[in-house]
Amino acid sequence: MNNKKLLLVDDDIEFSELLSTYLAGEGLEIIVAHDGNEAVAIAQTSVFDVCLLDVMMPKLDGIETLKQLRQTHPNLPVIMLTAKSEPIDRILGLELGADDYIAKPPEPRELLARIKAILRRASQTTTPIVESFEKDKIHWDKQKRIFYINQKPIDLTGIEYEILVVLAENPGAVVPKDTISMQAMHKKLPPFNRSLDVHISNIRKKIMDEDVEIKSVRGRGYQLSV
Repeated sequence: MNNKKLLLVDDDIEFSELLSTYLAGEGLEIIVAHDGNEAVAIAQTSVFDVCLLDVMMPKLDGIETLKQLRQTHPNLPVIMLTAKSEPIDRILGLELGADDYIAKPPEPRELLARIKAILRRASQTTTPIVESFEKDKIHWDKQKRIFYINQKPIDLTGIEYEILVVLAENPGAVVPKDTISMQAMHKKLPPFNRSLDVHISNIRKKIMDEDVEIKSVRGRGYQLSV
């Protein structure tokens, strides 16, 4: 993970120092912001590969910070750090475009694995081939990581792109949730976890006017209908 740059946003100075030391020891370059306003300002002047963003902060909290970051950096992978147990906070973060979330304080090796998975997705490059289905109604550029419907680019986060590609690679087939989670999110879907459902909901909103539908098949998974 050498040369990968991470923006850590957390108002807990001691926690930030400990986490920065650990992640720097794993080869990441760490830049720390202690509130949301500082994070937004730093993001305007530097390019980052991933962001760790605390939910509970003074001045500008993590949710509002995420909103602002998404306006200017729609493709920046963001992992939310949350000490809250309420699912609504996690769901709200996912709805706003967070790629993942992890409970705070995180287990260092689990956090590192999540970061590596996101960086791996973001850096995937293959031969620049555009694959098409249904007379070019759906196609995507694997090198540029852009998904098109009716020749129109769809504004997706990194994880939304991965999920839609998994579905598009199996047009008309019902893809189990566990399969989508493993292929797109690189993790097993825990019981009662709604993160995938929230991402699917976000994708539906973005493609609702494109004559393409993601259908829920109860007890089985999701199906892309074109």
